[in-house]
Amino acid sequence: MSLRIRLSALDNGPWLQLRESWAVRWDSLTVHARAHRYERADLASCCLFIGHPRSGHSAVGSVLDAHPDALVAHRLDAMRYIERGYSPAMLSSMIVGNVRRFTPGGRRLTGYSYAMPGSWQGRVRDLRVIGDQEGRLTALRLARNPAGLDAFEQRWSVPVRLLHVTRNPYDNITTWALRRMTDLESTVEAYFGICHEVASICEHRGGAGVLHLRHEEFLARPRELTATMCDFAGLRTDPEHLDQAARLLYPTPHRSRHTLPWPPHLIARVAREAEAFTFLDGYDWDN
Repeated sequence: MSLRIRLSALDNGPWLQLRESWAVRWDSLTVHARAHRYERADLASCCLFIGHPRSGHSAVGSVLDAHPDALVAHRLDAMRYIERGYSPAMLSSMIVGNVRRFTPGGRRLTGYSYAMPGSWQGRVRDLRVIGDQEGRLTALRLARNPAGLDAFEQRWSVPVRLLHVTRNPYDNITTWALRRMTDLESTVEAYFGICHEVASICEHRGGAGVLHLRHEEFLARPRELTATMCDFAGLRTDPEHLDQAARLLYPTPHRSRHTLPWPPHLIARVAREAEAFTFLDGYDWDN
C-alpha cells in the first residue's frame, strides 16, 4: 500500500514504542546467543539518523531498508547499545529483531504504510549496512557525548554515517505539536533545541560524515536522492530499488502549517532563529 493512502488518523507510535520497549528487553538478554550469525558480515557502514521527529525519517529509513543489502531499524535507539559497548554483530542482531517486528504489520505508522511490496524490506541478501531511523534520541545522546561514536569506529573499524532529514520548520513544528498534543510555542522551543544538538554533532563529525537530506527534495527527486543516500552509506545502487522508492513516495509534501493558527510573532521568531542553522537555509513560511 502506498504512502498516498491514509490508513488512520490515529498515532500508533506510542503503542509501537511500548511494544518495542518490552521486545528489546528479551532481545538484549539473548543477544549473545544470536550475534554469532552476523559476525562475518562485511559491513560498509552503520547509518544512524539524527534530527527532529516528524521530519521524514520513517519514509527515508523505510526506503533505505528496502535495499537488498541493508537493514534499518525503526525507533530502536541503536545509540543506546553502542554506548553499552555492543559489537557490530550484536547491534545487527538487535536491528534484525526490530525490523522483523515492524515489517510484517505493513510498516504502518501515524496513518500511513511505509511498506514497499516486492522489495527487500525485513530481509537481506548480503548484509552491508545496518542502521536505525531514530533521530531524536540519537541526537540527544550524541550531543551529550560527541565522541560517543569514536570508540565504536576505532574498535570495530566500521564507519558510522549520520543521516539528517530536514523538513520546512513550520510544517515540522506543526505536525510535531499535533502529535505531542501541545502548543506551538513550546514545540518551537523543543525544535530549536534539537537544531542546536544537530549543529554540535555536525561540527564534531565534520561534513564528510553527515548527509543532509531535505524531505521536500527527497519527495520531488526520489530516484536521484535515494542513489545519493545509498552511495553515502556504501551501498551499490540498484535500479529496481530506485524504482520502488519512486513508487512509494507521494510527490508533494503535506503543508501542515495551515492546520494550526500561527500568530505572526511566532512565524517571525522561527524565521529569525532558523538563520543560525545552514541546514535550514531557504526555508520560509511561503515555500
